[in-house]
Amino acid sequence: GVSVFENQNWDDDIPGEFVRCLKLYSRHLHGNDSVPNGLESKGLFFTVSNILRFLVRPSKAVEAEIERTKKRIGWPTNGEKVLGLHFRRGDSCLEHDYARGRKCDNFPKYMEEVRRLAMKYDIKHIYLATDSETILDSVKTTHPLFTFLVDEKIQRGGKRKRELVDKALSNGDIDGCKEAQNVIKDSILLAHSDAFVGKFSS
Repeated sequence: GVSVFENQNWDDDIPGEFVRCLKLYSRHLHGNDSVPNGLESKGLFFTVSNILRFLVRPSKAVEAEIERTKKRIGWPTNGEKVLGLHFRRGDSCLEHDYARGRKCDNFPKYMEEVRRLAMKYDIKHIYLATDSETILDSVKTTHPLFTFLVDEKIQRGGKRKRELVDKALSNGDIDGCKEAQNVIKDSILLAHSDAFVGKFSS
């Protein structure tokens, strides 16, 4: 596969200490040697996912908010599966498609994978995490075979699709604390899903 770092300009975009850390634990550079002893059979994705799961474990207050959100948006409680779908189409697509080794695919491309997984695992509910209000406005009518779960209390789109988030934060156009809370909530709800469609380049 293509490395997400293939077109990365290390010198200009990322601080040196972070670059050294990335290279030290890079599966692309070191293969299985980047995985801790005893976890070789699990692989790098499993290892990193569980480290992050521990590091960003929610407080009791956040856990309670997540449960309230799931109840409010209609998260199934009868054992029905949920597919988590992360579709980013805002500030990350303002740059040239390959500026940071990413390509911004359109929503139908994501839905191809959604349909494949949904058919294989009999999934009818989709938790949609996105920064595109255009998609939110149309998705329920364009894909009626699925029940889309959306947290409408999280602000989507707006300035996020017109300028880079870093710039919007610096200018005070968006609330950094609220943005972080929303990202955490979206991430946890995606993690609570039974399947996931998204891109690691985002």
